[in-house]
Amino acid sequence: MRWLRPFLNGEDIIKEINRVTYEIYLIDYRLPCNKNAIDVAIEILNNFTSARILFITVYEHLQNEISKNHIFIDRNIQVLLKPIKLVKLKCYR
Repeated sequence: MRWLRPFLNGEDIIKEINRVTYEIYLIDYRLPCNKNAIDVAIEILNNFTSARILFITVYEHLQNEISKNHIFIDRNIQVLLKPIKLVKLKCYR
């Protein structure tokens, strides 16, 4: 299991999910290219149903969007709004 790996876009994350498992996925909602964080999280959860995902965003509506999608029900999903304080991030361990 790897601890930290930056990705530049959602497509790169999706390519990697079948090769490496991460303890937690920290995903900014807005990703470059064609995939957003919701698309990436669905791919992750389709492969690893117990994956922990922390969305990081300035968009308050993201929590509502997540609650409407059945794949996120009863999953370990959190939304953290920017700006982020380091103390707050430590609470998500």
